[in-house]
Amino acid sequence: MHRLKKSYIHSNTFAMVIFFIFFVIISIFLIISIFAPEKTVSERENRTLQEFPTPSISTVFNGTFIKDFENHYSDTFPLRNFFLDVNDGIKKITSQLSIGGDDIVIYDANKTGDDFGGESLEDVEKR
Repeated sequence: MHRLKKSYIHSNTFAMVIFFIFFVIISIFLIISIFAPEKTVSERENRTLQEFPTPSISTVFNGTFIKDFENHYSDTFPLRNFFLDVNDGIKKITSQLSIGGDDIVIYDANKTGDDFGGESLEDVEKR
């Protein structure tokens, strides 16, 4: 019985540590969001970023405020360009990999952008 109690204490402590780490990370993002200067243009995407929506009774109740707020926050998320760079790197690496024995992937290294840029021979045969 003593072992069970000790194991429970360790698992409870571990859960509290994980919660604390998660809370600190979320708090850091909140602080950065509040105090970071508001960007209006994305030089990387060459477009104007979504402005903060003005809430009104009608926009809150018909759902457009939440949609516009989501678009605004996704445009101004802290470290957004860093995460986009990480995503591009992951896409670049995974687009060059083929998982499975019979899969053959044609990869065009010169193609840029978000699209994969290659296709499976299996897809070509189905046409």
